[in-house]
Amino acid sequence: MVTVKEKVVYFSAVLIIGFLAYSNTFHSSFHFDDEDYIVKNRITRDLNLFAAPVTAQQYTRHVEYPSFKMRYVGFLTLALNYRLHGLEVAGYHIFNLVLHIVNALLVYWFFSLTFNTPYLREEKFCEGNNQLQFVVPFFSAALFLVHPVQTQAVTYITQRFASLATMFYLLSICAYIKWRFLTRYSDASPHEKKRMTITGPVFYGASMIFSVLAMKTKEISFTLPLCIALYEYFFFEGQARKRLVYLIPFILTMFIIPVGLMGADITAGGLIAAVNEATVSLPAISRHDYLLTEFRVIVTYIRLLFFPLNQNLDYDYTIYYSFYHPAVMLSCLILVAMLSSALYFLYVSRYATRLLRLIAFGIFWFLITISVESSVIPTRDVIFEHRLYLPTIGAFVAMTTAFFSIWYKHNTRQRSVGNEFVALFSIILVLFCVITYERNAVWLDEISLWQDVIRKSPNKARGFNTLGATFANKQDFDTAIGLFEKAITIAPDESQAYNNLALIYFLKGDRDKAFNLYTKAIAGTPKISSAYNNRGVINYSRGNFADAIEDYDKAIEIDPNYSDALFNRGNLFLSMGLYTEALRDFTATIIMSPDQSKAYLKRGRTYLSEGIIDNAISDFRQACLMGSDEGCTELRRVLNYNGDN
Repeated sequence: MVTVKEKVVYFSAVLIIGFLAYSNTFHSSFHFDDEDYIVKNRITRDLNLFAAPVTAQQYTRHVEYPSFKMRYVGFLTLALNYRLHGLEVAGYHIFNLVLHIVNALLVYWFFSLTFNTPYLREEKFCEGNNQLQFVVPFFSAALFLVHPVQTQAVTYITQRFASLATMFYLLSICAYIKWRFLTRYSDASPHEKKRMTITGPVFYGASMIFSVLAMKTKEISFTLPLCIALYEYFFFEGQARKRLVYLIPFILTMFIIPVGLMGADITAGGLIAAVNEATVSLPAISRHDYLLTEFRVIVTYIRLLFFPLNQNLDYDYTIYYSFYHPAVMLSCLILVAMLSSALYFLYVSRYATRLLRLIAFGIFWFLITISVESSVIPTRDVIFEHRLYLPTIGAFVAMTTAFFSIWYKHNTRQRSVGNEFVALFSIILVLFCVITYERNAVWLDEISLWQDVIRKSPNKARGFNTLGATFANKQDFDTAIGLFEKAITIAPDESQAYNNLALIYFLKGDRDKAFNLYTKAIAGTPKISSAYNNRGVINYSRGNFADAIEDYDKAIEIDPNYSDALFNRGNLFLSMGLYTEALRDFTATIIMSPDQSKAYLKRGRTYLSEGIIDNAISDFRQACLMGSDEGCTELRRVLNYNGDN
């Protein structure tokens, strides 16, 4: 029998080691997609956009807008973080860690509730003690909290989308279970029935609300209705028709994600075609080849659960094109064996220990939840560790239950959880805590992270290119050049490396070499807006105004919200005396980037050239207030010239 005091001690110990495992992350820098989703994201800097989301359509062509439309709730948390902390990383990391701890507690609650369902409540192992009901949920939650594979979802700030969606996912299922408990007691007293008529709809409604919130946080929540239906089948009883009625509202929530991908105005006839187009984000790999590769990826994920070694942000993963490749066939056999085992455990659980049903449920949960990003919907990267965050819930309960069942079966003399069991799991938890802490140290900054990547993926260009950009930002141009050249050696068509290398030579004053490199970057990837913009700057400096305008036009065509290109084109128009065009571009720049004092300064000069003195004074004053010395000088000059004190 596990006493309340013992439970408090166990939970306190696990929460402490969970905190210690992530105690070195609070000052870890922004990484990778954090740049687009947080640092440069205009949407998260304006909470008013969340009150009226339609106003965010001005950013339609930006990378953050499609994600904002699909992941409104996740972006709202980032916006709140920005309002409270700006770009101070500690606040973001604290939120992510608290969220992770909450999810671990929800995992415990989820499986504690499961042991009170009809199929497990009457399990003979439960008679006379509550050890089983505590041990399996507790160690499943503890593994979830400290396992090293979770570091990417917790320490990589942007991946809170996965952990936040998981929280709503779990809350929805737990609320559904609580509601189902209330529907079972037909022999309750009149007073209890009255209470149930009030609390029942509350739990069901809460489950629906959490389901919608999960859908609007991340697309992995698409599987939530399936997992609720799976849980209903595994652990509850009743008439099939009546149970289906319970599930229909949840099934309908599945349309939130595909409709959101296409927009609310899509016609029913175009739905399937639009889904097909919206879900292909990696043209270089077909659905067939992606699926074959994911067979292998899922086995890699399983290996990480048991042996979390050589974790990597950016795996150099082989793409497979034939089912008959030995690695693909072996992986497929492993997955078929997993599925067959789950079906077998489900069948046998009717006659043998009902714990087998919980193991089967965990396996099905893992396979269903991993399917969104590891099946036939190609994504730009075939493997990312944060995609395991939600599936690990099923994996850990299956592993813990299987381990306990084997131990229990061979412990014939003592039908209780022994000290050996607790000691072994405690050692595993402490070991995972140490590995998690060490893995989190890699995430300290961009240099440590990407040095780890190039060490583990030495034949992949992206790591060298990103690390080179990091050194370039620190003005270490020589190191950056070596890394960019290495990226080009690995992938001669790596346009971004050419673009980055060109910028280095531009800053070093070698504009001829920079111009040639920008041209190579454009030839490799014609939609690199920054390459057109930067080549336009060189053309402008050479006096090739027509070529410069053509480059700026192309950059703005690719990215209509590219404020630097708008400003540069406006500056060119100003120098050519095309004041109307210059005013248009400077105004657009200010709309896109209202914190650019130079745009106010240049627009003020344009107004001054047009003789619109009041507007010029207003812009010079704004530039001056924003800290522009030139703006203050121009303001004083205009005021003195007009005799205004």
